[in-house]
Amino acid sequence: MLVVYNSRPDSEEPNLNEALPSIIADLSRQLGSHGFQFRIIKYNEVKVLQDEITALFTSGNADDQIFQRYAKNFNYHLPSGNFQPNSVICVSEFSPILKISCRWQGKTYPVLMPPTYIDFTPPAHPLTILQNVLTRYGFSVSRVRVPEKLVAVRSGLAHYGRNNISYVPEWGSFHRLSSYLTDLPTPKDTWTPLTWMKQCENCVACANACPTGAIRKDREMLDAAKCNTFHNENPDPFPIGIKPTWHNCLLGCLKCQLICPANKNVKEKVELLGELSEDETKLLLDGRSKDEMTPNLRALLEKLKPWDYIPLLSRNLRALLPS
Repeated sequence: MLVVYNSRPDSEEPNLNEALPSIIADLSRQLGSHGFQFRIIKYNEVKVLQDEITALFTSGNADDQIFQRYAKNFNYHLPSGNFQPNSVICVSEFSPILKISCRWQGKTYPVLMPPTYIDFTPPAHPLTILQNVLTRYGFSVSRVRVPEKLVAVRSGLAHYGRNNISYVPEWGSFHRLSSYLTDLPTPKDTWTPLTWMKQCENCVACANACPTGAIRKDREMLDAAKCNTFHNENPDPFPIGIKPTWHNCLLGCLKCQLICPANKNVKEKVELLGELSEDETKLLLDGRSKDEMTPNLRALLEKLKPWDYIPLLSRNLRALLPS
């Protein structure tokens, strides 16, 4: 969904060279007070991102299945008639591992997920904060769907790990990213080269832990079509070569993140999303419709981004719990 706020009237054009430091400082205070980190890059760099993504697939370094599932859905531009964007603001928030406690066959099972499967919630949504700050200075802001890990690394906010996941200082890989277009000019060019974390140079812990062999020791690019995450986000039946014992999350995978030394100070932090009774666990395992769910089960699943695809969640949960 595109949300756009009123743009700056031409008659009230501020002296941006003087105003920019104050605006950026205000953004830093407001986002920082809610636990967010951010960076800003020039909007014209977005075309570079688009070219880099395209080059990955035309060179054969990325599987066409990945392009069809993810990359083709990126939207690098605002619809015609909206404000003229000058910059992209990339925002990150620490988010721990997610857990649902499922009661099943008389026992309680922790069902885990990486933090990327829930969205920011008001009032601490980055869009709300950006709107409150930027409209005060007469600027506009809009959520945009871009390759956010790539934006985060290119902006200097994050570094890539060998597992191709983005890492932010102090938070490791346990964070959520979001990106926003605005007509706020960039105070300086923060465009940076694609870089791995230094500790990845002589470390292959994630590659050794990856059950599918998706993380390669001989190249930087993840073999994403082999990744557990790719398969448990796919509604098709699991391929024969993917063993049920390799699954460790309701959505996504945590094997490479839990073993990573860069996550040693944050991997024990877990956010409990909710608890399911034995009857509620059975409703989910059976793939029952939303109308048949209890209010507690509906409320819990509504926190997840793909919560309405019940058959996928049902299939993945069956892989985690004893039959």
